Amino acid sequence: FKDFSLRGFDISKGFSSLSLPGASVRGVSLEGTTFGRKLHYSGLWGRERFTFGQVAPGIEEKRESFLEGAQLKVVPSRYNSMAFNFARGYGNGRQDYLQERVYSVENIHRIGKLHLHSEVGWDEETFATHFDTRWIQDDLSFGINFREIDPDYTTITSRGPDRGEVGAVMSGGLRGQDFSLSGALDVYRDRVLFNPDKSHALNYDGNIAASLLINDSSRVNSTLYYLNTPGLISPTRSVRLNNRYTKRFKLVNNRSFSIFLGNSYSRNRYPLSSTSDYNNYGVSAGMSFPLISDLYFNISYAYNRIEDLASGETGTPRVMTTGLSYYKTFTPSLRGRFNLSYRDEEKTQGIRTFLAGEDSLDVEMGLHYDLSKDVNFFTSARLRNVWAESADRDSFNEVDIRFGFRSRWDSPFHWSPQGVVRGVVFDDLNGDTIKDKDEQGIADVTINVGERKVKTNKNGLYKASIKAKKSVVSLDFGSLPKGYVASGQSSYVVDISKKVRHTIDFGINRQSGIYGVVFCDQDGNGKPSRGDIFISGVNIILDKTKRLTTDFEGGYFFRNVPEGTHTIMLDVNSLPLQYLPLIKIKNEIKLEEGTTYIFHIPVQKK
Repeated sequence: FKDFSLRGFDISKGFSSLSLPGASVRGVSLEGTTFGRKLHYSGLWGRERFTFGQVAPGIEEKRESFLEGAQLKVVPSRYNSMAFNFARGYGNGRQDYLQERVYSVENIHRIGKLHLHSEVGWDEETFATHFDTRWIQDDLSFGINFREIDPDYTTITSRGPDRGEVGAVMSGGLRGQDFSLSGALDVYRDRVLFNPDKSHALNYDGNIAASLLINDSSRVNSTLYYLNTPGLISPTRSVRLNNRYTKRFKLVNNRSFSIFLGNSYSRNRYPLSSTSDYNNYGVSAGMSFPLISDLYFNISYAYNRIEDLASGETGTPRVMTTGLSYYKTFTPSLRGRFNLSYRDEEKTQGIRTFLAGEDSLDVEMGLHYDLSKDVNFFTSARLRNVWAESADRDSFNEVDIRFGFRSRWDSPFHWSPQGVVRGVVFDDLNGDTIKDKDEQGIADVTINVGERKVKTNKNGLYKASIKAKKSVVSLDFGSLPKGYVASGQSSYVVDISKKVRHTIDFGINRQSGIYGVVFCDQDGNGKPSRGDIFISGVNIILDKTKRLTTDFEGGYFFRNVPEGTHTIMLDVNSLPLQYLPLIKIKNEIKLEEGTTYIFHIPVQKK
């Protein structure tokens, strides 16, 4: 409606990082403005939904856990606002450590080039505080974020990140016409998983990223990571360096042939366990080019030399990935896709290998048909054949078939002006969400502009007229090239004004992630299956710094993880007392660009 919106059924909603950072519920939400848009209000009520991705029938279960809350935000000017957040959770299906009510107060101010944001949260027993300041001047930025999180503080849905930490993150960036430089350093003390011998020691986690545009078609990217955590229960000292050179050659019909070359080095030392010390040297290369119209070929190869310092062993794991991708719009209403990929792993038996020990062949195809602008039919099929490369892995086949339709209905009430939304979808090589002159547009990506769907042209450009008070402009992820995800925001709410043109650009790139499930392996096959018990509320820690809690299906997903070597650790203190892990508590994996690494954690009953 004109001044408020009401939504029902399945809703994703969040207020703030210290109250309700985000939740999925089945219920209702209300939001709107009044007093000349000086007062914004928002409300939520519903049963909490514990789902992750696509869930097979019978796995999702209802749990007696309900959420409700409200947010009031006063906006005296466009540069100043203050919000009061309240959230309440109840029901016998909630975790015992969660509080029933959480309150927080936020302040946002802008003074010239200085941006200030602070929040204080209270869960009826403990406090948590965030204070963020950022200065932006043309191509130069600098910021400091302070945090003080009580070890027992919880949001209304989880313990949240940075639990028990006191520290600050200093970050900055410099951007020129042909280069960019950015970095961050996190200095903190941990009061939960601390080293009892050095409980007050400071921990350091830093990174520097540099990008240099050599010419219109080539670029060099370098990243350096440094980690030194003497104050943690498992102290670590590590350095990781990744370099990558990309080159694009233009072919006929505005098509391009691209290559990349890369090298990496990592050095890891564990003061409490020298048997885990190692060095890792890696090189990689790949190429991608069109074979014929709409059919693309890609191939990549990675080789590593891993030195285990305790045993003196040297491993040389390597992996080759190749495939074909076909995207075709047959008619304005009918479009299809086909993907074929093959992965070949070698030398996977080493003590420090990052590979899964599996070779695989993956075939995927799909069709979309638009019966009208409001009705869309779709079908897709995927066949995956996995055979064991290592003796401790199992071969298997899996088939996934989906079909269905989507439809939309509008109300009979119309009072909306007509405006224009346009923009570009581009290959965001450096991940800064800003299109540079060497970053090409991506064709045939679908953009949802309200109820309309428009496709980008050969230069990645799109344009749509829309009649509405507000409109949601978003990427259709199903239309993205394989391996690509949004490098920044994937949807925007646009206020439509008569004859005003709004520009919304979307950056996409190949980013990596880590996904897995914590489960009690009832049938002993080492993989999550229907008869297993999926364990929620378990903390999974990535690289000693990022922490996620498994959802109701035992799932976790670290998004936008940079390529390279990473450490996944199971927080055994968060595992229910009746279970014991069947794998190491700390595990090392290596991500390739544009892939999602699947790492399940099986446990057994005592």
